[in-house]
Amino acid sequence: MTPQRKIALVCIDNPVVRALILGFIGFASLVDRALSLLFFIAVLKHAHRTSFCHWTTQVKCPDNVKIGSDVTIGKYCVLGAKEQITIGDHVRIGRNVTIETGGLLADEVPPYRHTAKPIRVEEGAILYANSTILGGVTVGRYSIVSAGCVVSKNVPPFSVVGVAPRQEVQRRPSVRRLLDGSASVDEKES
Repeated sequence: MTPQRKIALVCIDNPVVRALILGFIGFASLVDRALSLLFFIAVLKHAHRTSFCHWTTQVKCPDNVKIGSDVTIGKYCVLGAKEQITIGDHVRIGRNVTIETGGLLADEVPPYRHTAKPIRVEEGAILYANSTILGGVTVGRYSIVSAGCVVSKNVPPFSVVGVAPRQEVQRRPSVRRLLDGSASVDEKES
């Protein structure tokens, strides 16, 4: 057994050291909660006070964000509100969720122009970790968006959005030709 492991075992077995460690963890948790509360009050002015937003959440244009009662927004989320974001009552938003109203018009020649459309998350919806909601989408009442989903179309009420297997939808050889100045390998083979 290594000396570091022996020291660690002695520290864990010692009730005083264990109490200090648990006290520090409890204090850190209390500080985290206080920071979240201060962030919520200072930044999200159009939010019901029974809601909670973790302080690590990035909020762009906070005046365009309206949050209902009893909403929970987890760590490391992004609320990009170039247009209105409306979140209804009793919504749960997991860790690392992106709700972004802005986007680019990719059908044009670069540099791409910006566009923005409002987003609405209705009452009781759940957005699980790492999901992304794009501009112009309404997530219906009591719907569930599974982890890792990218939602670009409206979600009907009382439905579940799951992740489909990866599939290639369409290649963009015209954009590659614009950037490279020559025809792509795929077009030459055809």
